Amino acid sequence: QVETSKQLPVSPNLEMIKNDLLLGLNSAFPRNKIDMKLFGSRLIGVGNDNSDLDVFVNVGKITIKLILSRNMLMTIYFQTAEVFYGIFNESWASVVTLINAKVPVICLIHNATKIKVDINFTDKLSSTHDIVINYLFDLQPIARFMVHYLRHRTRSLQLQHYFRSHYHTLMIFYFLQIKNLLPPVVKLQRNINQDFGPIIGEYKYPSLRTLGLERIEVNSNNTQNMLKEYFQFYSNFNYDKYAISSYYGTWITRAKLAHLMPKA
Repeated sequence: QVETSKQLPVSPNLEMIKNDLLLGLNSAFPRNKIDMKLFGSRLIGVGNDNSDLDVFVNVGKITIKLILSRNMLMTIYFQTAEVFYGIFNESWASVVTLINAKVPVICLIHNATKIKVDINFTDKLSSTHDIVINYLFDLQPIARFMVHYLRHRTRSLQLQHYFRSHYHTLMIFYFLQIKNLLPPVVKLQRNINQDFGPIIGEYKYPSLRTLGLERIEVNSNNTQNMLKEYFQFYSNFNYDKYAISSYYGTWITRAKLAHLMPKA
């Protein structure tokens, strides 16, 4: 399953989808430069053949304005959906616009590949995070195997709508950080001048040796033992007192984390 997932980011289906998306987006916004970022489980090696494909679209300088204007946001989404539903309906099916979702998306099904594609114009942060997630997976490959097990177990119990893949990923990262097997994300941003905020910006990607950490060999015994420790860790976790923060990657109280959050 892990090996199959590793092939998804280099699948020719992605290039086919990108080309068909560009045809529609260039038609919807002929005067703007289109920049697309693919992200999500298919791109970080924890997806499967049924996983959605997430796409962030930056339309010239419009995306920045979308954050400020809901009317413009609705116009852009409906304008895009109309183009895909009308002119390009041979390539796409089930065009649905979810404008009131936490992250508004246009949901499409690519007819040639049958892959569900979710387009958004505002969530650049998630596509940025994928780079860091892939780096952490590469530092400690056993983490990816653990995510696959938890995804499969969650689906077998029909709990996938409550425990999404990114929950498993962040909880595994935090568990490994507490065991001093992965670095805190905040450590990757030290001595770097950020453009803004504590999250979006540049990261350093030092090697495991530079970090002074040990790589756990990936085999069935180690994976089973790590999963057993993982379940024990979260079974005994004091959720009332402590927060799960892979950004800080250490024991941190909910009160302290709230104090560290940016003030509105």
